[in-house]
Order: sequence, then C-alpha cells, then structure tokens
Amino acid sequence: MISVFSGFLALKRVPFKGELLHVEHVDMKRGVVEIKNGSFFVPGEKRYIRRRLMDWLKEQAKKEVSDKVYHYTKKINKKANRVSIKDTTSQWGSCSSKKNLSFSWRLIMAPPYVLEYVVAHEVAHMIHMNHSREFWSLVDDLYPDHKKARIWLKKEGPKLFKVLPKK
Repeated sequence: MISVFSGFLALKRVPFKGELLHVEHVDMKRGVVEIKNGSFFVPGEKRYIRRRLMDWLKEQAKKEVSDKVYHYTKKINKKANRVSIKDTTSQWGSCSSKKNLSFSWRLIMAPPYVLEYVVAHEVAHMIHMNHSREFWSLVDDLYPDHKKARIWLKKEGPKLFKVLPKK
C-alpha cells in the first residue's frame, strides 16, 4: 500500500471503495483528482500528492456518508443534528446524545457495504444509545447484511489506518 524510502513517503496504491488503485502524479498546476483505468490521477506539485489525495478522499467520504445518513435517518424518522468526517484512529463512527454523527474518512477506502453498515450502526444509536438487543435488532432492520461488514472491519479495517497515516 505504501512504502517508505529514506524518510520519504512514496504512495503506490491506495484503496477506494474496496479496490486498490495506483497513484499517478499529473504534471498540472491545477485540476481535480480523477480516477481512470484503475488509477488516481493527482494534479499539483508532486510534494503535495499525499495531501491532495487525502483531501479528495475526505470529500468523497463526506458525500457518501451524508447520502447514507439521510437514507437511514429517513427510515427511522429522525434527523441528524450534524454529520462530520474526522481522522479518527480508534472508531469508525460515533453518535452523540445530541444526534451529532461522526465518521472516519477512511471508510471511503473500504468496500461500500462496510461504509453502509457503519452509517446504519451509528444511525441506530440515535434511538438506542447502547448495544442492547433492541439496538442490534434495529441495525438488522436497517442493514441486514451487517455481519459480513463487521467481519470485514475486524479483519481488514486496521490496515486502512496504515494507508496515508497521520504524520
């Protein structure tokens, strides 16, 4: 995923929605990150590739998560107070008593069903602020395929924190 040479972080491949994509620099001053033929094409100065790609991934995470939050909150007839994307290292998501939902931007690197599960899980906390039987029943109603996602997170999730790590 990443390799380190003499203290320089050289990006090679980064996962996006469960697929490993190559990272290519585009020699342009301006532009947006694009995905073509199994690669990210990142414009701008070469020394800013990491930051530009991370910023783009965070934007994608915000869009995907927000869409899913809207979908699931509508199902339970609730409204989230705020949805935020963070660079967490210990949780994939959280729900406060004030209905503020927070998610790790790294979920955008996981397969889509994993992001979907985490959102459904946190939305379920808007009704049950615990992991009771009722909570898991609601998660099951919202996203029946949650067991597969939980297994993936347990096995593969920690690897996502090694991609574009906090400096």
